[in-house]
Amino acid sequence: MGTDGGSSIHELLHEHDLLSGLLPKMVESFNLDKESGIIKIWLDRPCYPMYDELAYFGQVVHGNLSYDVLWGVEGFSEEELFLWLSMKGILISNPSFDVILFNIGLTHK
Repeated sequence: MGTDGGSSIHELLHEHDLLSGLLPKMVESFNLDKESGIIKIWLDRPCYPMYDELAYFGQVVHGNLSYDVLWGVEGFSEEELFLWLSMKGILISNPSFDVILFNIGLTHK
């Protein structure tokens, strides 16, 4: 449960125009500071979901949430050509086509 009256993290992502399936279902709780946008998310355990590539979520993920972007992300990585690259940000590039950009620092995917 979050600090915003009990809505789920997936509802919160949807309210910020991010895809609700961006995070795994195993979120135990989260805390959002509405003034700063800083969000901290606790999962019941680390996990490896498959998107286009294999991804890794640590037990704690945090970043800064605003409309259609989650940036300054820590605790989320993606495997790319046998390397684990830390995600720095996630943003919706074209909402009408659900295009998501993953910022890995040096480039976008």
